[in-house]
Amino acid sequence: MKRRQRVLPLLLSCIFIILTIFVSILIYVQIGKKTINTDNTVVVDISNQEETFSLKDIIHDTQQSIVKIEASNNYQIKTGSGFLLDSNGHIVTNAHVIENAESIMVKLSNQQGYFPAAIVGMGEKEDIAVLHVKEFKNQPPVDIDPEYIGDIGDQVIAIGSPSEIENSVSLGLIVGTNHNFSIEPYEYNNLYQISASITHGNSGGPLVSQKSGRVIGINAAGINDTDIGFSIPISSVYGLISDWVQAVDHSKLPYLAKSKLALSEEELLADAQFIAEQFFENIEGYDYINAYTMLGNELQNEWSYTDFRDMFVQLTQLKVENIELAKKMTSRYEIIVDTETGNEEKIIFTLHIGLENDQLKIISLEQKEAGTKLINKYKKMVLKHENLLGPIFCSIVFNFDGLVK
Repeated sequence: MKRRQRVLPLLLSCIFIILTIFVSILIYVQIGKKTINTDNTVVVDISNQEETFSLKDIIHDTQQSIVKIEASNNYQIKTGSGFLLDSNGHIVTNAHVIENAESIMVKLSNQQGYFPAAIVGMGEKEDIAVLHVKEFKNQPPVDIDPEYIGDIGDQVIAIGSPSEIENSVSLGLIVGTNHNFSIEPYEYNNLYQISASITHGNSGGPLVSQKSGRVIGINAAGINDTDIGFSIPISSVYGLISDWVQAVDHSKLPYLAKSKLALSEEELLADAQFIAEQFFENIEGYDYINAYTMLGNELQNEWSYTDFRDMFVQLTQLKVENIELAKKMTSRYEIIVDTETGNEEKIIFTLHIGLENDQLKIISLEQKEAGTKLINKYKKMVLKHENLLGPIFCSIVFNFDGLVK
């Protein structure tokens, strides 16, 4: 009896499972035979949706249209960036990059060789300029979005071509809009504040949307040694740029190539002293890139830009106290510059300034702490004859040096 009571529930369970499987199979078969009718069909046209690009593609494509600009006169060389506006050789940059230039030479960042440029238009209050280079005709331009209105949080790319660095790229966000300020003689209105860093050599380069890959701004200014930069919205100046390009007569444009210097001795002396003043003004203003461009070829071969910058960054709050001509040599001038750091450390710089490729350059640059010149001379002599003088005498000399300091 007990055995039957155990078998009956088990048998019923098996029958229930079999029926459940059978019914499930029937339902599946019936559904497969039915046709689903949709009265309200929705067709999505993706051809008009905004295409998104990879970051790698955006950077690669934009870099083909970036230019490096060297604007110079008898006194200085300024460097900046720009970008090709169209396939006719027009270039957009900042007005302050080419201000007071007697020569404007431009090269594509992915090519060798500089070519002379002509000024198509230049703002008096707007920090915008358009150049033209005949040799850049049929080169691929950037893709511009003239109607873009930036918003906080938009992801952007700042691209430029500063000294010694071809196509530097900084990624960031738009962190502020509608910023207004003045840097004489220019007035900046409705700027984007961006977290991508902008150096002096990046001025004039494009601000690119990470989403569309199109240019939405022109990089204009940055706060030294920070990741805070400001960019001019392309939408606010595109009309002015277009007017300049449409009105220009290319046959009448003067292309500002480098010319030979024909200066008197007095003019060369005045220019050499001005070079020294301008060099240290750049250092005091943390504009290490333009200061570096004032060095001659030998110095630039000896120091990379990074080494040069690191050397002067350590001299905090450097101020010039006096600049004077020490002597005139056969092909150069020796100029002594007395300076003081924020730590009240006196430093004397000796600059040799002369002509190199028809431009005045700093041929050599030495620095010494004031009051240690004579001691350093004897230290070198002692080190040279250490074997003869003996270690005890050498120790006395160097200990005396420490007491003087």
